[in-house]
Amino acid sequence: MPTADSALPPIYGRDLALDSARELATRVLGYSAQALTIEGPPGIGKSTLVKRIAAELRHQQTWRVLVISCMPGDAAYPGAVADRIVASIEAPVTSTDPLGRMIEAFNSEAIATCLIIEDVQWIDDATAEAMWHIAETYQRARAFFIVTARTGSSPFFDRIRSIATTEVHGSHLTLHSLDETAIKHFAGDKLGVPVPDEFAVRLHGATGGSPLHVAIVLDRLMAAGPGERDLELAIRSLETDVSQRAGRFDRAVPQILVDADPSTRAVLELLGFADTTLPSSLLDEALESQGLAPFCEPTLLATGLVTLVDEDHVRLVHAMVARAIRFATQRNRRAVVHAVLAEHGTRAERLRHRLALLSRPPSPQATAELVGELAEEGYAALERHSFDVAFEMLAAASSFTPDPDLVAAATRAAVSAHRPALLRQLGASALAAADPQVRGAIQTLLAIEDHSLADSVRHLEAALRAPRSTDGTLLLGHTASWAARLAGSLGEFHVGRHAFDVVVDQLAELPDAPPAEVASLRGILRCWALFADGDGSSRAGITADMTAIAEELAATPGTEPAQLAIRRIIGSLLHRQGHPGTARELLVTSFSSSAEGAFAIHTQMCLALMHFDAGLLDEAHDAALHALGGTLLTPEDAGALFAYAVAALTAGMRGETDRAQRFLRRIDGSPSALRTTTGLTAVEELARAWHAVRAGDDAAATEHLQTIDENVSGWRLVGLAPAMILARSLAATGRTGELPTLIDRIEDPAIPYAERARAGIASYARALLAASRGDREDAARRHLDAVEHFDAVPPLRPSLAGLPGGGLRLYRAFAALDAARHVFSDAGASAAARERARLLAIQAANAFARSGLERLTAQANSLAVPAAPVEDQPERPATRSALPPVLAYLTKREQQIAIMVGEGLSNREIAESLYISVRTVEYHVRNTLAKLRLSSRVELRRIVRGPHHGELREVAVGSRP
Repeated sequence: MPTADSALPPIYGRDLALDSARELATRVLGYSAQALTIEGPPGIGKSTLVKRIAAELRHQQTWRVLVISCMPGDAAYPGAVADRIVASIEAPVTSTDPLGRMIEAFNSEAIATCLIIEDVQWIDDATAEAMWHIAETYQRARAFFIVTARTGSSPFFDRIRSIATTEVHGSHLTLHSLDETAIKHFAGDKLGVPVPDEFAVRLHGATGGSPLHVAIVLDRLMAAGPGERDLELAIRSLETDVSQRAGRFDRAVPQILVDADPSTRAVLELLGFADTTLPSSLLDEALESQGLAPFCEPTLLATGLVTLVDEDHVRLVHAMVARAIRFATQRNRRAVVHAVLAEHGTRAERLRHRLALLSRPPSPQATAELVGELAEEGYAALERHSFDVAFEMLAAASSFTPDPDLVAAATRAAVSAHRPALLRQLGASALAAADPQVRGAIQTLLAIEDHSLADSVRHLEAALRAPRSTDGTLLLGHTASWAARLAGSLGEFHVGRHAFDVVVDQLAELPDAPPAEVASLRGILRCWALFADGDGSSRAGITADMTAIAEELAATPGTEPAQLAIRRIIGSLLHRQGHPGTARELLVTSFSSSAEGAFAIHTQMCLALMHFDAGLLDEAHDAALHALGGTLLTPEDAGALFAYAVAALTAGMRGETDRAQRFLRRIDGSPSALRTTTGLTAVEELARAWHAVRAGDDAAATEHLQTIDENVSGWRLVGLAPAMILARSLAATGRTGELPTLIDRIEDPAIPYAERARAGIASYARALLAASRGDREDAARRHLDAVEHFDAVPPLRPSLAGLPGGGLRLYRAFAALDAARHVFSDAGASAAARERARLLAIQAANAFARSGLERLTAQANSLAVPAAPVEDQPERPATRSALPPVLAYLTKREQQIAIMVGEGLSNREIAESLYISVRTVEYHVRNTLAKLRLSSRVELRRIVRGPHHGELREVAVGSRP
C-alpha cells in the first residue's frame, strides 16, 4: 500500500491509523488475510479514514476495493448486505445463500480484494454469519477486511475484532477526538495559513475535536464571502447545520437514545445537558430519584457516546454529542434533567440550570434571590478574568432586574473579552435602565462592530453630552480607543477627533477610577490624536512624541499593555519612515508579549513588508501568512484586508499567482465600507506593482505605482522606497519627462524618511534622468552613489550586518544592477572597476533571487559571469539564496535554516523567527549536516559564511563558488 499521495485528501490526527492500515495491506499481498476493525462514536471520522484507505489502495491499481455501507433497516432483511457486496463485485453467481454467493463472487478474480463494511452495527444476521465463515476460510488469501462500528455495539464486530487483535491476522483501532494540535494542523492546511493557538483552542472547545464538525466549521470559513468570515458565526452555524454530512450524525445520536434502555437514556441526557464530567454517584442518585435502575457501565459504553475519565467519573466523547442529545431530548424530560443538575456542579453551572427551569417569571422573593446569586457570580467571574461567564451571569441578572450597575458590569465584561457583539444579547429593558453614558458606550461599540465609523462617532458624541459617571466615562474611554483604531484603519484619522479629545479630558477628571486603566486609555487616545494631518506619519517628531507618552505611562504600574501597543504603533511608523532595523526591534519586542488581536496582525504585516524590503521573501511570506492567520480570530475587517494585500504581495513574488489573485479578489469583493481607505489602496497597488515588475511589465508597474504617487499620503503610507521602482518604470517606458517631478516628491522634506535612504532613492532617480540625457558618466556615478547610500542603511537585524544594502537590500539591488551595466558598457573601464561591477552584479543577483524576481536575477547573472561558457555551468539546480551552490541540494526549508545557522542564531531563535518548534529546527539541522556530510554546526557556518570575519559570502546564483 503506498504512502500518502499528494492527490489524496489529507487525514489529520490519524497518522498511526493510516500506517497500521498500510502495514496490513502489505501483509495481504503476501497471501496473509488481514482484518482491520475501527470503532468510535458518530462523527469521529471512521468514514473519512476508510475512504482515505480505499483511495490509497485504488491508487495502487492492484486492488479490488469494495465499500459497503450498512443501513439501520438492514437487520430486518436477511442477506441484505450480502446482496450489496455481490452486486458491487459484478460477477456471475449461481448460489442462493449469502455465504455461497459471496464465496463465488470473491473467487471471480485473482486480485487482492479489500472489503470495507461501514457501520456494521446494523448488519443483518445472515450476512454477519456468512462474513464470519469467510473470515475463517480466507486465512491464506489476498483478502483485506475493514470493518467499522460504533464502540461495542455489535456482536459480529466483536467477533471480527477478536481476529484483528491477534496482531498476526490484523489490527484494531479506536478513534478518539482530535486534540488541539491536530486541529491546528488540520485548519492550517485547509485554510492555507498558519492558524493561531487560540483559534485551535476555540474550535476544540466548540466541537470537542469531532473531525466532522471541525471540518464543517472550516468549510464555512472557506465559503464565507469577502467581509463575512467570522469564526464565532461559523461555530454557531453548527446549531442549524443541515448538510448531508451533519445529518447522518444528527440522526445517529437520537437513534441511540431511542434504542437505549431507560436508565442508559437518562444518563445520556444528564451528560448531554451537563456537558461536563459527572461522578457516577450523582448519576445513580438521579436514576434512583426517577425510579430507574442503576445504569450498567458496559451498556453505557456500548453506545459509543461515553468515555470513562476514571473509575468514578464519566463524560461524553465530545461536545457535539452533547448538542445532539440536547436537541433530541423531549421537552418533558428537560425539566427533570435541569432539576437534577441545578443541585450540582459549580455555581455558574447550577445557575444555568436554574434559569432553564424558569417557565414563568419567579416570585419577587425568588427573583431577588436569583438576581443576587447571578450578580455575585458575575462579579466574581470578572475578578478572575472569566469574562464570557461574567457577561452571561450579569446579562441574565439584568434581564430580571434592569439595574444600571449590572448593565455597566456586563458591558465591561464584553469589552474585556474583546467581544462587543455579546452586547446584542442585552434586552431592551436593560438598555433603557442603563446609565446614559453606558448606553452610549454600548451603541458606539455595536456601531464599531458594524464597521460604521460615522455612527460610532455620533453615538460617542451624544454620550459625552450626558451626565457623567465613573463606569460610563471609563467605558467611553474604551469605546473611543476602539473607534480611533477604526478611524485609523479606514484612513479617516480626523473623524471623531474632537470627541476623542473630550474623552481624554473627562478621563482626567475621574479621581476614584483605577489609575492604570485611566492612564492607559488617555495614553492611547493621546497617541491617536497625534495623527492630526490625516495620514499618521507626516508630522515631524511624531515618533518622539509617542515615545514620550509611552515613557510617561511607565511611571504607572499596570500600564504595560498600553505601552506595548504604543511601541507597536511607533514601530509601524519607523518602518514607513525608512528605519527598518529600529522598527523591527520595537515590533519584535512588543510582539513577544501577549498581543491583542488587531495589534498582532498589524505587527506581522509590518514585519512582512520589512523582510520583503530587505530581500528576505520567505521570511516575509511567513509573517504575511501569520498575519492572515491572526485575522481568523476576529470578524473580517479593514485590518484583515490589509493582511490580504500584504499576503498577495509575497505570494505573487513566490510565483503563487493563483493564490495571490484569490487574496486580491477577496479585497475587491469586500464591502465598500471596509476597502475605501487610502492606506489599503496604497498597499494593494504596491502588491500589484511588484507583480508587474516580476513579470517584466513596466507599463503596468508604472500605472499601479502612480496611483500611490498621485495620492497626497501615498508614499507616507507605504514608505518612500517604492518611488524608486516608479522612477525605473518611467524610464523603461520612455516617460523620463516625468522624472523631475517625481524627484521633487522624493526630496520633499514633508515626507519623513531616513536621510541616507532618501538620498539613495534620489540618486538612483537622478541617475536615470542623466542616462536619458545621454550623460553616461554622470549616470554611472549617481548609481554608485545610490549604492553607497543604501549600504549606510542599518540592517534589519544584527545578524544580517554582512549583507549589503541593510534593511533596503532589495532596492539597493536595482542600483547595483544598473551601476554594473554602466561599467560593463564602458569599453574604457578599468579592471578594478569591472571587478567591482561584477561583485555588484553578484550581490544584485542574490537579492533578486531571494525576492522571487527571476527575470532580474538572470539579468544580473549575465553581468556577474559574462564569459562563462555553457559547458562550464554546474549540472545542478540553482540556489535561490545568497548561499554556496553546494547548498542547492537542500530543501527550501533546510536552506532557510542553514543561512540562519550561518547568521549565528540558536535553534530556539530560529524556531521563534520561523514560528516552528525547536524540535523541528533540530530535525532540519540534523538532515542538513547529514546531506552535506558535516560533523557540526561550526562547519555549516563556515560554508554559509564568507572568508571574511563576520560577513556572509555572496555567490552568484548559478555560478561556481
